Amino acid sequence: MRMSPDQWQAVIDLNLSGVFYCTQAACKVMSKQKSGRIASVIGLTKTVAREYASRGITCNAVAPGFIVTPMTAAIDKNR
Repeated sequence: MRMSPDQWQAVIDLNLSGVFYCTQAACKVMSKQKSGRIASVIGLTKTVAREYASRGITCNAVAPGFIVTPMTAAIDKNR
């Protein structure tokens, strides 16, 4: 919880907004094809799955583990 508001916004922009915009773009293409598969984050998965199931598009959740980045490298390993 030691993130500044700017750091938190960067996390949201990458991890949530990025997934949303990629999913949105992919769904446009897949809708024209009438098929496709999307790997998404858990919270967005149900919504996308329900909205696009009738168009032959399935959506699967992805739950990655801890990923080492410059931001996470600063986390104290003893906490």
